[in-house]
Amino acid sequence: MPPLPACMHIADLCQGTAPEALGCHPERQVRARGPSGHIDTEAEAIEQGDISDYDPPSSPTPSGPPTARKRPNAQTATIVSPTPQSANCTATLGDVFMEDQEVSADQGGNNDVPYGVQHPNTPEYVAVPPQLYEDPIKIPFPADREDQPTFACLNPLRLDTSHFVAPDVQFVGCPIPSNEGPWPVSVIRSAQLFNNLTDAQATMIQANPTAYLALVPLGGGLGFYKSEHGLSFPGAAEEACAAIATTIGEDHSLIRVYAPQPKVIRSNLPPFAYPITAILEGATPTTMDFLASHQVWSFSPSLAFVARRFDSDSCPWMIATYTGSAVRRGDDEEARFIALAAIKRALWCSAAFCRVVSTITAQKLSWANLSPLQRMVKATESMEIFCCESTVTPDTTRVSHYQLHGCPITRLVYHPLLGGHCTYSITSDDLLRKSYIETIRKETRDIKIGFAVLKSTFLFEPCRFCKDPSHSTHDCPLPRSPLWFGPVIKDLPAESETAARNRALAAGAHLIEDQEPPRDRRTRQGRGGRRGRGGERGRGGRTRGR
Repeated sequence: MPPLPACMHIADLCQGTAPEALGCHPERQVRARGPSGHIDTEAEAIEQGDISDYDPPSSPTPSGPPTARKRPNAQTATIVSPTPQSANCTATLGDVFMEDQEVSADQGGNNDVPYGVQHPNTPEYVAVPPQLYEDPIKIPFPADREDQPTFACLNPLRLDTSHFVAPDVQFVGCPIPSNEGPWPVSVIRSAQLFNNLTDAQATMIQANPTAYLALVPLGGGLGFYKSEHGLSFPGAAEEACAAIATTIGEDHSLIRVYAPQPKVIRSNLPPFAYPITAILEGATPTTMDFLASHQVWSFSPSLAFVARRFDSDSCPWMIATYTGSAVRRGDDEEARFIALAAIKRALWCSAAFCRVVSTITAQKLSWANLSPLQRMVKATESMEIFCCESTVTPDTTRVSHYQLHGCPITRLVYHPLLGGHCTYSITSDDLLRKSYIETIRKETRDIKIGFAVLKSTFLFEPCRFCKDPSHSTHDCPLPRSPLWFGPVIKDLPAESETAARNRALAAGAHLIEDQEPPRDRRTRQGRGGRRGRGGERGRGGRTRGR
């Protein structure tokens, strides 16, 4: 049979046949009426010029009551599809209506034609599309204590400088006495080292970062190099580095230490706001490796610094601090796991957290086959809760709080300083890193755990000595080390502690002065002094008593 012309109309094929026999009405054009075949709104009924199939809004279902249906008859069809768990699940597809075929004998029709086309009663098995991911999605229990947290041994809070691989050199001792350590691992980020340097110095360092070493003075900041100790710091640090190079048998003739050129110094910023680093140049690779492996060098209160490489980036794992009635003192393991489960549950249900996780992991091949939920679960695998007590100000009691620690989302790489162990390579985009932390703090700002409350709050500034955000300045382990040569609390510039005191009081601390026992009434004196003999109470009691 030859194909029909494309321009032929259906009316040409049906010549001599009554339109009513074909279910057509010449006076109107029947349009598509949605998935159920009905007119759902009055506007559609008026547009099509027929309200015979219109269901009034008072109908309990979109199809309307049985009395509102003129011709159609409803029947529910189900499809059974196998699932990865091999469970029989049925999915309702909705109402499938039969189309009536009006056939009359006088038109030569066949009486054996069924009245309607009935949907089969037996369910049909439909092929399931292939899995888009390698493994089925598994939502772990938030408080599951098995295999959590991951890579906890790489948390800087658990490491010290003894894990670093130092050059194999003979080091008996420096002619200038210094503390040996080991010391906590420094968490000063590479972006902080370049934070306030001029573009000229930053460009020179970024062109060849392995040729320079950062010397961050302990307790120094924006106003350090204007002080008396800051003006003499570059010369004293150069002399100390030359003495160390001489001790290990390296050339020290080209060692130079230069003071930084700050980009801008604002009057409203405290003098310790940013770590302004001095720049070491001319040292041999062995000398630089030896200085960086020890990190902390303390010779005197005016000469103590942290040696860091410009091309090595590290980041603290501390994400947020939490206070509230859900914080339990002591070794209450159950309370910590309940708090961690509540935090994870809040993050997994957060669209903002899903967005920032997907943004950071978009270009990582190891995350490509993971669904958004799997990415959020993997991002929180390294999270853990620490119960801590901090001294925010010297005149307030210690504040009990929870600290949420976790590694930022990154890929695993080889870390030479940890003896070949795998560690996290932090994303180089400091803005994404900041957005990741701020999103977690915002989404877990107020969490209800039964009748208890867990609140994400800013409790204390990073340490003024080592710039670590996981402890306050009064809790820094460096000045409390035995036989410490470096600066202590009294050597730091004075600062206003009003804001810190208010934060401590809001977190539940008390002023130490309020806890002193009241003085004896016999020794307490009023404004008028002691009562004179035969005198009266009041301001002039002593005079009148005389």
